[in-house]
Amino acid sequence: MVLCVFGYIYSSLGSLNNICLMRDLMNNLDMLLMEHIVHDIVNGTLLTQEDDETVEMLLTHMYEDMTSYEKLGVMVGKA
Repeated sequence: MVLCVFGYIYSSLGSLNNICLMRDLMNNLDMLLMEHIVHDIVNGTLLTQEDDETVEMLLTHMYEDMTSYEKLGVMVGKA
């Protein structure tokens, strides 16, 4: 699937319309990844099964963009 998506992006670089389609595709992929990350946070899988570097990267991003995570259903504690 990923190879197919990147193959599509690579083959469509010539046209301005295709660039808009690529932007939409990337936004959709970003949202899909975010939904899966949020699902793993909510059920506890991500924070308990990932390595320290990944958890630190995630927590840093959550701190920088708390509202996005809250909108997707993650309860963020603020101190």
